Amino acid sequence: MGIETPTKAAACRWLSHASDTENAAMQRFDISSLRLDQAGKTFPLSMNMNFKKIIGLAVTIFVATMGCYSNADAASVDVKCETRANRSKASVDGRGFAAGLYRARLRSGAATNVKWSKTLKRPRRGELEFDFDSDGGDIRAGATAISPKFIKGGRALGTIYSYNSALRKYTFRGQINAFCRAR
Repeated sequence: MGIETPTKAAACRWLSHASDTENAAMQRFDISSLRLDQAGKTFPLSMNMNFKKIIGLAVTIFVATMGCYSNADAASVDVKCETRANRSKASVDGRGFAAGLYRARLRSGAATNVKWSKTLKRPRRGELEFDFDSDGGDIRAGATAISPKFIKGGRALGTIYSYNSALRKYTFRGQINAFCRAR
């Protein structure tokens, strides 16, 4: 049964049952603020709306709280970077990662200034480390090569993705934007 529009008689019936002090408070009464229930009795819509607001607030607080607790043991990403006159160096590190294959992406400056790590890595005791460097010795030691001027504006954004080999698809796992140390 849908909401029925209250009649003037129903409004008067509702007002006649109110005490004298309630009558004084109800002089600003508006018929549109009433709703008839299935039994034909009337009650203010504002009671119904306040109840909905309270329930909505309770649900929102519950969901927000659960979101905080569910992220308590989530993986984290850290970026350390450094710039020199003729060198750029960055490390994208992750902690709390589950077993699997991961790849890092480093970005600085324009959206086109992006470099992916050259290898997929598995976490050791939940930790990952991806190095990016413009120094030849570090590149030979396993770092991903970047240009000496790769880091722009003294900032770098490091992102870690998991790799699903069956689907050949990368999935975002975390990122952080860092200020780079200048030497």
